Amino acid sequence: MKLLIHVDGGARGNPGPAGAGVTIQDDAGRRQFEAGFFLGHMTNNQAEYQALLKALEYVARCRPAEVSIRADSELLVRQINGDYRVRNAALAKLYEAAMAALRAVPKWSMQHIRREANARADELANLAMDRGRDVILFDAAAEPQGTAGTSLAHELAPSDSATSAASRRGPAATAPPTVRVRCTAAPARRACPAACRAGQEFLFQATTPAGICLSVARLLLDAVLAVRAGHSGPHEVICLTPGCRARFAVEVVPSARLKSPD
Repeated sequence: MKLLIHVDGGARGNPGPAGAGVTIQDDAGRRQFEAGFFLGHMTNNQAEYQALLKALEYVARCRPAEVSIRADSELLVRQINGDYRVRNAALAKLYEAAMAALRAVPKWSMQHIRREANARADELANLAMDRGRDVILFDAAAEPQGTAGTSLAHELAPSDSATSAASRRGPAATAPPTVRVRCTAAPARRACPAACRAGQEFLFQATTPAGICLSVARLLLDAVLAVRAGHSGPHEVICLTPGCRARFAVEVVPSARLKSPD
């Protein structure tokens, strides 16, 4: 498996409250990991390195054959690629940690990209800074409840282990749970073609409900499938439409709380 990784880090005040954003896709474009990490008080450059280290923690868990890393920090990229020397003592320790992690990867590359091409990682870093805590939006390599060490891709694929896991869960597992998606932050005016409202709820069963725009539907479906596969929720999804910034919480709805259709 090959992974495409985007990382970004920043500090408000430099130094100041800092965050790191990480997005990871596989070579088929499927989302594998999305998270923002709150880093405490540090510089921009330290946050950039921490973002890389957070991404490499995920790489160490899933052990891909190859990783391609993208970042908008020219300093980080040039130092990792050996074009610049690392003169700062604090960065030198982070550099050594990153290189040690990269040496465990069979094949890797790191490329500098423009900031606009790294918008999602930047958004996740800012989300973590806004909240003052880590925000793990999606993790395909996390352990689903009751199926230790199983990735989301494996959990969703037909297999003997998946069948036996379903049988252990009993008859209730034969019908996939209903998943509720709740809009927690309304989109900016005129930014969303579906014009959903803050507090509006959508139930995902066998079909996609009306009122969900195409821009966020793909991300929501990943989160819905993760929740239905047993990954603990709630998950949070942020619309990728430029300027929209609508947010959605995704969680299983207990059957007793389902409303009867009107």
